[in-house]
Amino acid sequence: MKVVRIFLLAALAAFIFWVGGEGVQAQLPAPRLLISCFLGDSMTLVDARTVRRLGEFSVGTNPERMAVSADNKWIAVAQPKTGCISIVQTGNMRYGNNYTDPQMAEPVDVVFSPDGARLYVLEAKTCSLLELHVPTFNVIRALPLNGLGPSLMRISKNGAKMFISHEDTGLLTVIDLFQWQIFKQMGVGPKAGGLALSKDNGRLIVALPSESKVGIYKTTDLRLLSKVPAGSGASIVGCSAKDEVVVINSISNDVTIFPLDRPGKRFRTAVGMGPRDLCFAPDGSMCYIANFNSNDLSVIDMASGRQLGRLAVGNGPRGVVWVY
Repeated sequence: MKVVRIFLLAALAAFIFWVGGEGVQAQLPAPRLLISCFLGDSMTLVDARTVRRLGEFSVGTNPERMAVSADNKWIAVAQPKTGCISIVQTGNMRYGNNYTDPQMAEPVDVVFSPDGARLYVLEAKTCSLLELHVPTFNVIRALPLNGLGPSLMRISKNGAKMFISHEDTGLLTVIDLFQWQIFKQMGVGPKAGGLALSKDNGRLIVALPSESKVGIYKTTDLRLLSKVPAGSGASIVGCSAKDEVVVINSISNDVTIFPLDRPGKRFRTAVGMGPRDLCFAPDGSMCYIANFNSNDLSVIDMASGRQLGRLAVGNGPRGVVWVY
């Protein structure tokens, strides 16, 4: 184990950016990144070791947010414009099928259960949460959310709770998945953005775009613990395996980075134009930002907070996930 750790540290230290824009080279423990390109109707596959494009393929029209199953077998892709989800097989990275259902009119987000037996789909038009069986991807049941504009969601580590933000109404909904009922609903502001959970799942971080801040809440009762300043248009938020928070500021075209336990140490780093989504390397060493307007991917070194480079990926990158 010690030899492996030394190898990984040495490999990460070898991170090199080519000024010509061809890519970033790094030895990382997982091999691929998948980016959904909304305007290009395509998916771009990137080698995570070299951060170079491996190719692209299509899954349909206007792919957006994605989720990877825990066993790394499936990738679900939401397509709100066409009212379906696409399923990609990670082994050969090939498009499988589009799945539709009368209850699925505008799927805006997708999340697999921790055991991989269920896929949850956030349905914006009917304002509901759908539960799908894996691998048939048939809808099992639907839960009305009693709130307009559901937009993003996160599932707890044990699969017991789902946290859902309603962007335009500023509502936060917590679902008890075991009881299949609403546990709690509350307003967090005029608008509510992206969500992230701390490593121990004890804290929920919520982007508050109207305030250019993020709120940190206790997950058990949604008690507000603190608010942390971010940038203009704070929209998407992520929390790494090291409990480091990255907030996408979609208007100021940068990200705010801070340790969850030391928010006073926050700083901001410029990325591409129109950042829309992020994901972390599993060890928390790197963060990848999909930039919608500049059609590229920013690579952030979390140790220094610096943008190491940007890679052209396709037209209108909207989502990014890490795939083993």
